[in-house]
Amino acid sequence: PGTDPAASAIPTNEATQAQKEQGWNAPQTTVAQTSKKGCAEATLTYLEQSSAEEAAPLTQQEAREKVRNKADTIASGVSDQVDVNLDDGATPAEMGAMLGTMGIKVTNGFDECNTDALSGALKHGQMALAMVDSNALLNMTLAEDEQLPESGELHWLTIDGVNPGLSDSTDDDLYRVRDPINGAYWVPASDLKKSIEQAQAQHGSGGVMTVQKDGTAKTDEQRQALARSNLERTQPLGKGNGGASRRMSVGESS
Repeated sequence: PGTDPAASAIPTNEATQAQKEQGWNAPQTTVAQTSKKGCAEATLTYLEQSSAEEAAPLTQQEAREKVRNKADTIASGVSDQVDVNLDDGATPAEMGAMLGTMGIKVTNGFDECNTDALSGALKHGQMALAMVDSNALLNMTLAEDEQLPESGELHWLTIDGVNPGLSDSTDDDLYRVRDPINGAYWVPASDLKKSIEQAQAQHGSGGVMTVQKDGTAKTDEQRQALARSNLERTQPLGKGNGGASRRMSVGESS
């Protein structure tokens, strides 16, 4: 088959309008991690910015401070199930608990890239988090002689965009990821699948969780309950700790 001349154009994000209708106000700038193990904190900071209801948008620093404060003071009602410490990365359970304290509900969790569920959730205004093998995803973008060792580290990303492929199958969709190391870029569903399969094979953990704002969780007690219910949906992703630190190619020039 010939090359599609439109393939090099920036894909249209078909989730944008629905996400706005669901109360997300995502910033254009991807949050970069500020420490070697900071991908989880950066991912949560981006979602804190995206879900904030302040009149003026939160700066990255303001959102990061809010995330750190929540991690330090996470409700005692969850501490019997998960010990949150973002300094060394985060397990899926830690992410679920943190999201609950932010008023964000985990709607589903998978130990693979279920493209039907992921694309459907995004088109209905949800966001997603993925736990991938950092090297596996990056190697898809690199020439063979530049590729990294087969196994990297577990790494957290936000997925905030979807663009349908040419066929009816969601396996042909493109997803926009917000990578705390390499910035924002679009990846084919097949590449995302492989990076999650690699995470499961090499680290025994990995997957995707879809999330939405929960406007009903306002009080500490309600958010504590949300954090607990989130823990049930993060279990499929395993217990590995996402905290990759490698920076390469995709965003190296920026």
